[in-house]
Amino acid sequence: MARGKPDDGLDSRLVEFIGTMTPATPGDLDALGTAGRALGVVWPADYEAIMTVRDGGTGEIDGWPVQLYPAGKLVEVNAGPRGGTGTGVVWFGWDGFGESYGFDRASGKVVLRTNGDDVEVKRDSILDWIRHPPDFSDSRYEAVRSLALAEARRNRRG
Repeated sequence: MARGKPDDGLDSRLVEFIGTMTPATPGDLDALGTAGRALGVVWPADYEAIMTVRDGGTGEIDGWPVQLYPAGKLVEVNAGPRGGTGTGVVWFGWDGFGESYGFDRASGKVVLRTNGDDVEVKRDSILDWIRHPPDFSDSRYEAVRSLALAEARRNRRG
């Protein structure tokens, strides 16, 4: 897979997600490898595939904004009470409004955790998350989603 370009062999849904991501900064595999070693994690294949093409950025999954941290920021964002090598989750992104995304160290699953609530959703992979997004269809989450999308789109035009 060439840096900055999706591979033809990549699942079409991952390619579609990558296509929604801005800025279109090419991936930084050296920084991703350094972060993985510092955090003591082997990155899941689909996450590494995304980060090979884009060094983080904001995209959409099922109409929700998803902000992936640039590889060079992963250690920094995980160096707090919520993250780091001493916790069960390595955080790789958020939606800009309180939903955090990470990898569960024990299971390798993708974790979506809401701040302020005890809601936690796990999927087997990012691709599984894209195929089967969590259902947050009650009105409270719809309002948050609308705000988050508007903010993400405003930031993209930025």
